[in-house]
Amino acid sequence: MASAPKTETKTEPMLDTVALPSSDKAAAVPAQDAPKLDQLSRVEDKTARIEEKFARSEERMMRVESALEKATIRLEGATQDMNLQGVREDIARMRADLRKKPGVVTLFVVALLAALIGAGVSFALTRFGIPGLLPR
Repeated sequence: MASAPKTETKTEPMLDTVALPSSDKAAAVPAQDAPKLDQLSRVEDKTARIEEKFARSEERMMRVESALEKATIRLEGATQDMNLQGVREDIARMRADLRKKPGVVTLFVVALLAALIGAGVSFALTRFGIPGLLPR
């Protein structure tokens, strides 16, 4: 029995080999067995061609599988780059929004001015009063 080499996922069919008589013996074979041997040799030739075709098609499938795997890896990388680009755009947009907002110094100055104005108004109301509302 001859066995073909095994691949990762597929196994090739195992074919039984038949020993053909040598040319010396072929002359000694009766005439009635000659067509049978002829037919057997044609079957073996066809089997060999089928095995070759199977091996070539398996090789092609492995190349296609490899190319598909490479394309998948590249596509995953491109997808991750696209996601990163979206994140970058979001961060840039948030930075622009933050730049439009007042800074810490501005907020401190506004709070200080509000406190001073509030204290000044409170002092003025208690010192001068509002006629009819707050007595002096």
